[in-house]
Amino acid sequence: MPNLSLRLRSLLIAILALGIFIPVTVLTLSKAYTSSLLQAKYNELKLMNLAMISVFEFEDGESLMPQMLYDEQLNLPDSGYVGAISVNNQLVWQSASSVYTVFDSLMTTPAIGDEVFVPQYALDDSGSEYFAYAFTAEFDNGDQYIPVSFYVFNDRRDFLHERDAFLRSVWQFLGALGAGLSI
Repeated sequence: MPNLSLRLRSLLIAILALGIFIPVTVLTLSKAYTSSLLQAKYNELKLMNLAMISVFEFEDGESLMPQMLYDEQLNLPDSGYVGAISVNNQLVWQSASSVYTVFDSLMTTPAIGDEVFVPQYALDDSGSEYFAYAFTAEFDNGDQYIPVSFYVFNDRRDFLHERDAFLRSVWQFLGALGAGLSI
């Protein structure tokens, strides 16, 4: 092996270090950003679910929900958000935003007072994946308490697009930084 100058050896070590540092940094930032986005999505769907619970009621044994909800995303078709309510595992209400959605089956009903958050859920046979949040509460139906399950689904496409845009930006910035440092 020929003797390499100190400058050339330093350059090779710097390039090797950058070759390890940049991917590890991108992986770390990706995990942190994705975790942050998932927590934000969980909080968003939980609040939408609580808004649905706040306007639900029973009257003469019938479940009642207003035609329009406070959260506009559940009122607009193709908004990416879908709300549903089931009583005794029977779908009794769908949000106005679910006009084009066919519920093949709802996710497993959580126990009373429990919640379920699923980051990847297939709502129908369309191949689309959704975030899913469900909560079951008890409501007084006059002579007994009945468990009612509230579901909110959100299409994952916007989430994935946002995460991919972030990762592209990180790769571009760190790649440019690495190229600049190695010159």
